[in-house]
Amino acid sequence: VRLEAWDSARVSDLYIAQNQVSKELANLTAYVDVTSANESDAELIIEDVGHKSVLTKQAIKLKGGRNNFKIDFAVAKPQLWWPNGLGAHPLYTFKSRLLIGGQASDEKSVRTGLRSLEVRQENDEWGKSFAFVVNGVPVFGKGANWIPADSFPTGITSERYRWLLKSAADANMNMIRVWGGGIYETDEFYEICDELGILVWQDFMFACSMYPANQEFLDSVRAEAEDNVRRLRNHPSIAIWSGNNVVEGAWFNWGWKQNLPVSVWDDYLKIFEGVLKEVCGTLDPGRLYWPSSPHGGLPDDPNSLKSGDTHSWKVWHFAAPFTDYQKEFPRFMSEYGFQSFPQLETVQSYAKADEHHIQSPVMMAHQRHPRGNQLIKEYMLREYAEPKDFESFLYVSQVLQAEGIKVGAEHLRRIMPRNMGSLYWQLDDCWPVASWSSIDYFGRWKALQYYAKRFYSPVLLSPHLEGDELKFYIVSDLMEPTRAVLNVELRDLDGNKVMGIKKDLVAAPVKSQAYFSQSVKSLLAGRDAKSVMIYCELLVNGKVISSNSYFFAPFKELSLPTPLISFDVVKGRNGYKVRLSTDKLAKGVYLSTKTEGFFADNYFDLLPDKPVEIEFRTKANIPIEEFRNQLRVRSPKDAFSTDGTTSTNN
Repeated sequence: VRLEAWDSARVSDLYIAQNQVSKELANLTAYVDVTSANESDAELIIEDVGHKSVLTKQAIKLKGGRNNFKIDFAVAKPQLWWPNGLGAHPLYTFKSRLLIGGQASDEKSVRTGLRSLEVRQENDEWGKSFAFVVNGVPVFGKGANWIPADSFPTGITSERYRWLLKSAADANMNMIRVWGGGIYETDEFYEICDELGILVWQDFMFACSMYPANQEFLDSVRAEAEDNVRRLRNHPSIAIWSGNNVVEGAWFNWGWKQNLPVSVWDDYLKIFEGVLKEVCGTLDPGRLYWPSSPHGGLPDDPNSLKSGDTHSWKVWHFAAPFTDYQKEFPRFMSEYGFQSFPQLETVQSYAKADEHHIQSPVMMAHQRHPRGNQLIKEYMLREYAEPKDFESFLYVSQVLQAEGIKVGAEHLRRIMPRNMGSLYWQLDDCWPVASWSSIDYFGRWKALQYYAKRFYSPVLLSPHLEGDELKFYIVSDLMEPTRAVLNVELRDLDGNKVMGIKKDLVAAPVKSQAYFSQSVKSLLAGRDAKSVMIYCELLVNGKVISSNSYFFAPFKELSLPTPLISFDVVKGRNGYKVRLSTDKLAKGVYLSTKTEGFFADNYFDLLPDKPVEIEFRTKANIPIEEFRNQLRVRSPKDAFSTDGTTSTNN
């Protein structure tokens, strides 16, 4: 049977390269691969599907085999794609149609967002910068590392992908690092990142090991890289290609350089400075290829604080105090973290009641770090007394993790632009376990995820002690100045206001700056530091956009009262609304219920004159009285003594 010409050619690949993009014009190039069975004259048409417009046409000549065509075109006044928190994330669908003899032969569509993106590396007073710049605006990378969401990837559903990534976006994250010890994620993962404005730091799948460089292996690496770069390069969310996780750092810092032949390093260079670099340079030259994470761009210091990206593990692995985060001044922090346990409901999925102690065999089996439980307890006892029971230990471990990462994240944001990224380890879990995650295996937000929503807010108010001065920093990621009111209050630990200071200010865009400072001595005015606290808030048009607390001593040294927290429940549009008030300061208030659902806020401080209303979203249709009776309200005070927090329902 003889095939007509238009039946024997197909569009095998379409790549939209973004040469130059501004709000006035997007200059683009369509790279179209056509596979043809024979020679023929043909025509390629590039269309904007969403706007139903033909952007350009080009007559072409096909030869038998694979054909590569380059077609320049432009989009006037493009709708720009922005990272989460800076603007909308509109997506264009471009289609390449192949006509032979005037008849449609084949077509291929891709979806992308139009934006300019670079990783700016410029010499400055601290070394060399490492900043993602989107549409001309420096973007502080706020986010976390991503591991596979299940030990069995086929078990990851669309709903699970969307819940986890939407949770990241809802916590004001704008970047996810896909860790090189996991998997290349599905198309759906990257499509959701595109839709949510989440930039992706994409590792190639090499981690914590040296690799051979015989020709067969190099050919395999090249094929793997080419397949994934072609598959993913149209996604506006892909921000950087990174060759591996920690391989370079391991060579220099784990004793490998001293104990392995130099040929092993030569093999490293063939893969990560050779094959992968070549593939990215050929197939996606507009994005930065970065050979390893961490990588300092220096011959002997992969974890340099002067350039490139950094991993920090003195906290956790080496048991350094959380305050040591404030001693590091990196250019981009792509990994740091601390463990906690999941909440009781998750632990109950793998441990029976008689196994509810952290040294039980099943609990140890669900702790994959050899010193994990010991480290959590060691850090905990630095800040807190011994929790009174197992459930309290789980709860306090989450507050401990959240408070610790808060120290690091706020420091990293305060020193902007010296540092331009904070990606903590890690967002999600691949099984129910004690880990560094901020969302557990079942999708439950841990305390850290709620804290992240605050310390990653677009405008952050962050008090910081420098010498004997308490400085109040405002960090703004926004592109416009923010006119605001700074309210600083000294309160006793009952929560009563002792002194207040208000200051009108204009927070500069894309900047960190201390707008007010006062000596601790004048703030305390002779009061015992262990009996008072600082509460501060930033208001825009009377609405609090960021608030924070500062305590002058560790939790276990504070003279905290026992609060009486009152709550009421009313029906809401998507479930229930919980209204809470307290007679005294209640720190780290935690709400829980047996009903499946989601608290819009949790693990928050409650002050006597500042009642709050928390939405609980659920699909469960249970009577309001049943939900009210299920609801538990706790504060850390309750975790250490039997006469702690009590709650009443009005």
